[in-house]
Amino acid sequence: MLGVTYSDLYRETKIQESVYETLTEEYELAKVQEAKETPTVRVLDAPVVPETRSFPPRLQIIFFSICLAVAARAFGILGRAHWQGIDAADPLKLFVQEVWDSFRAWGNSTRTEMFRLTLASRYVGWVLRLKRTGTVLSTNQN
Repeated sequence: MLGVTYSDLYRETKIQESVYETLTEEYELAKVQEAKETPTVRVLDAPVVPETRSFPPRLQIIFFSICLAVAARAFGILGRAHWQGIDAADPLKLFVQEVWDSFRAWGNSTRTEMFRLTLASRYVGWVLRLKRTGTVLSTNQN
């Protein structure tokens, strides 16, 4: 009688263990499946197309672009008038023309394309320093 009770309890325990293992396995699989199905982004409000554009301010960009173009053109016109007003024998003008001509000759070469702007800025800086200090390029002093 004691052996029958023991075997019934043992059998019941084994059944409970296998049920527990099966349910635990299914629970773990359900957690993995839920993690896969959970979206990373949650939509709070549905998107709505705005009635008017807020950025970038297109009218301001157009206005400032036109102002910049007009100012650049005016600067070009004034610069050309000043350049033409300088004496053709001025050593600084001769130097700048020589540099400009050499840049135009180098412009067709592909190996100097990347150095073009760097050299131009150096020459312009040098010319501006000469102009500011009042240094004369020629050695003839009358």
